[in-house]
Amino acid sequence: MKWCRFQAGDSISYGIIENDTVTAVEGNPFDGHKVTSTQHPLNKVKLLVPFVPGNFYCVGINYKDHIVKMAAKRGVEPQFPPKPDIGYRANNALIAHEENIVKPRDSGEAFQYEGELVAVFGKKCRNVPRKKALDYIMGWTISNDVSERTWQRNDRTI
Repeated sequence: MKWCRFQAGDSISYGIIENDTVTAVEGNPFDGHKVTSTQHPLNKVKLLVPFVPGNFYCVGINYKDHIVKMAAKRGVEPQFPPKPDIGYRANNALIAHEENIVKPRDSGEAFQYEGELVAVFGKKCRNVPRKKALDYIMGWTISNDVSERTWQRNDRTI
């Protein structure tokens, strides 16, 4: 099932995408929903950020290959953190499908982007065993992760 959050006119709703149609739902995919009879052509709605989270975290410095390549580029030995670096992001860092990325005026040339796979958690969890972790993921989406590398030098989590 493909979920979305969309805007049609002044109305914002969650919906289910099937082929080229979005069917609006009452409620949401997390707390329960009811499929309505309201349908919209997909190309006539604005797709919004799939979910506006209460907490929005990113995991950085978590790919060994990336750490090795970046260290080689700088001519230093790779430094592996003992565990992934977790960083909080503000919700205003999220933009919807086809919206422009805004580059801050004071950013430098080291303004980079990369594609990311995003896990959307559907249930609260803590200290979950690895083999049960996927039971808490509602779905997946993709995103652009944009970084200003000069700013990032002093904070490994951004």
